[in-house]
Amino acid sequence: MKKVLAIVIIIIILLAIGFVAWLFIGEKTPGEKIEMVKNFLPFGSDVNLPPSQPPNPSLPPENNNQPGPITRGQKLYQLTQNAITGATFKESQSFYDLDGKIRYVEKSTGHIYEIKPDGSEQSNRISNTTILKSFEVIWSFDANNLIVRYLKDENNKEVVKNFLLNLTEQGAETATSSSLGIFIPPTIREISSSPLENKFFYLIKSGNEATGIVSSFEDNKHDQTFFIPFSEFDVFWPSRNTITFLSKPSYITDGFLYLLNLKTKSFDKILGNIKGLTYLYAPSGEKIIYSKSEVKNFSTFIYDVKTDLTDSFNLKILPEKCVWDRKTTDVIYCAVSRNIPFANYPDDWYQSLVNFSDSIWKVNITTGTTEKIHDIEPNDLDIINLFLSPNNDFLFFTNKKDLTLWSLKLK
Repeated sequence: MKKVLAIVIIIIILLAIGFVAWLFIGEKTPGEKIEMVKNFLPFGSDVNLPPSQPPNPSLPPENNNQPGPITRGQKLYQLTQNAITGATFKESQSFYDLDGKIRYVEKSTGHIYEIKPDGSEQSNRISNTTILKSFEVIWSFDANNLIVRYLKDENNKEVVKNFLLNLTEQGAETATSSSLGIFIPPTIREISSSPLENKFFYLIKSGNEATGIVSSFEDNKHDQTFFIPFSEFDVFWPSRNTITFLSKPSYITDGFLYLLNLKTKSFDKILGNIKGLTYLYAPSGEKIIYSKSEVKNFSTFIYDVKTDLTDSFNLKILPEKCVWDRKTTDVIYCAVSRNIPFANYPDDWYQSLVNFSDSIWKVNITTGTTEKIHDIEPNDLDIINLFLSPNNDFLFFTNKKDLTLWSLKLK
C-alpha cells in the first residue's frame, strides 16, 4: 500500500513539473503565463511572482480613445489628431503640476479632455458627456464651466441647442451630463464669456432688436439685461466692462463695430462704413486691429481709440488670426500667411474656398518692430483661435483645415 501511495505521489509531482514547464516553454506572452500559473497554484494571488509586462506605452488607456500627441518640429506640438470644437487653458491647482493643462472638447463626441501644453503625456478624458454635432464651445474664465452649442435633428430640421456643463460639482474625473448639465434658451443667437470672471453674455433676438443678458456660469442667474437696437451681431467680451458688437462681416456690405459699456450702459459706434470689417479689440481698450475688403484682397489697419487715429498695420493679416500678449499692452502675436490668394475677403476664407499657410510673428505696435518667431514649415497650417498661457510661454491654436489642436513653445 505504501509503495502504491509513493508511486501516485511521484506521478503527481512529475505531472505538475511537466505542466509548469509547458507553461513557460509554450507560445504565450509573459503576462499570460504568469496569470495561468497564478490560477493553477493554490492561493495564487499571494504568491510573489514577477510583475506582468506593462501595457504598450504608445497605446492609449482603455477608457481613452484619443490618438497620442505628435512633435511636429522644434517647439511645435500637435496635441490632437482628431478635430476639436474649442479649447482653453486650465491653470494648475497643484504644486506638482506647474505647467497647467489644456482642456478641449472633441468635435465628434463632445467628450472633454485634458492634456499638457507640450503633449508630454497622453490626454485624459474628464467627462463622459456625449454631444454630437457640436460647432462652438464657450469656456468660463476658470475653465471649470462651458457652454456647448450643437445641432440636433427635430421635426426633419436641424435646430441649435445650448448645453451648460459644470465640471467641478462632482469633480472633473466623474463628471456626467445627467447631474451636471442644464439647457439654456435655444433662442440664443450669440454668446461670449468674460475674460476675468465666470460670467457670459448672450443675445436673444426679438424682431429687429435684441436683448443682451449677462449671466453666471455657476447658477445661470441673470446679472444684467440690456436692450440692443439691432439683432445681427457677432459679440466679443474683451475686457471686464466692455462688450463689442460687430455686424456680420462680408465684402459686399459695410461693417460696423459698437461698444457696450457695462458700467455706464452706453452703446456707442467705434468704427463704421468699412466693407468686410473684422477686428481684434485690445484688452486695454486702447487699440483695435481691423481689416477691410479690397478688390480680391484686403488691407489691415490699427486704430487708436483715444486719439481716433488710424495707421496701416505692419503685417497683412486678418485680425482673427492674432492674439494680444497676456503681460504687456503693446505686443501682439499673429499668424501670417506666406501668400495671400486673390479672393473676396473675408467671405471666401470663412467658407474655406481659399486657405492660408501660416507662420507665427510677434509685433510691437508701439515701436513697429516685427519678428518671425516660428516658420511652422513643413506643416501646412491655416491658424485660428489663438490663445496664450498666462505666462506667455505657450501659444495654442487650431488648424482651420482639420480643426486639430496645436501648441508652440515660446520660451
